[in-house]
Amino acid sequence: MAKKSTLVAAVSLAIVAAGVSAAPASAGATAVNCWDGANCVYYNGTLVDSWSSVMPGECHRTAVYDTIENRTVFAQRIWENDNCTGNSVIVWAGTTRWTSTLRRSIGGV
Repeated sequence: MAKKSTLVAAVSLAIVAAGVSAAPASAGATAVNCWDGANCVYYNGTLVDSWSSVMPGECHRTAVYDTIENRTVFAQRIWENDNCTGNSVIVWAGTTRWTSTLRRSIGGV
């Protein structure tokens, strides 16, 4: 009976490990660096800045980035200029977004 329990535990561990490693490489790379409740921005796959959610009416200047991971419960608006002006895009809560235009600030929606 002990061998069966050990085998079941080993198989269960293998299944869990396979599920974790089966995640897309890009998702895994960002999840390691970005905590729940944070906005994290990346440039060419490298984390360059992170902070808590930005509330409506506020503006947070960031390092230049091409990808944002919004792990907050709030939608955030990303801007092309460093003072929350210019072209903008909404990044919904719990999503990651790549943009072809480099961004420099983020504001609350």
